Amino acid sequence: NVTFHTSTHPSDTTVALTALTANGVIFVTNGNLHVSGTVNGQVDVGAGGTTSSDGNVYIDGNVLCNTNPQTNPMSTDAIGIVAQNNITVESDNSFQGINPPDPPVDPTIQAAMFAQNGQFSGYYQAYNSAYRNLGAIHVYGSITNYSVGATSDPTITYGYNANYKFDPRYATMHPPDFPETGQLQILSWYE
Repeated sequence: NVTFHTSTHPSDTTVALTALTANGVIFVTNGNLHVSGTVNGQVDVGAGGTTSSDGNVYIDGNVLCNTNPQTNPMSTDAIGIVAQNNITVESDNSFQGINPPDPPVDPTIQAAMFAQNGQFSGYYQAYNSAYRNLGAIHVYGSITNYSVGATSDPTITYGYNANYKFDPRYATMHPPDFPETGQLQILSWYE
C-alpha cells in the first residue's frame, strides 16, 4: 500500500501500489517527493523538474524493505530513489503546516539512491544547535550522486554520523527502471 497526498489533494489517501502504477515506478514531474515507510515488493520513486527547486526527494523517516536484505540476502524487496537534483534526509513538514519540522533520528534507508545533478546528504539545517544527537544515517543499499553532501559538522556535534553499507544484491539486480549502465566489459588497463 502507498499513502500519499498532494498540494491539490491534502488529505492522506492509501491505495494499493498497483492502483498507482502497473510497473512499480512512481515519478513526480515538476515537483518534489517526500518518502518514508516499508515496501513489500519492488518500487522505484523519483522526482524531476525544470527548476533547481524541483526534482528533489526528501526522506522523512525510515525507508525499509519488508524483508530486511541485511539479515536475509535472499530478499526480493527492492527500493529505488531517483532525484534529478538532491536526496536529503530531513522531515520538511512545512507543506503540512507543521513548523518547525523535526529531522528523523537514527533513520534507516534500505534503497538504491541516485541524485543525478545533486547530492545525497543529511538534514540541511543540521548545523542548527537545536538538532544535536540525531544519531546516524544507516544506509544499506547504494548511493550514486553528482557531488558529495554533508551529514554532520566536522566536530560531529550537530547532524548525523554516517553508517553506509553496500547491498551486494545491487551488483546483479536493481529496482524497476532504476538507472543502470548495463554490463560493462574491461577492454584494457594500464599499470
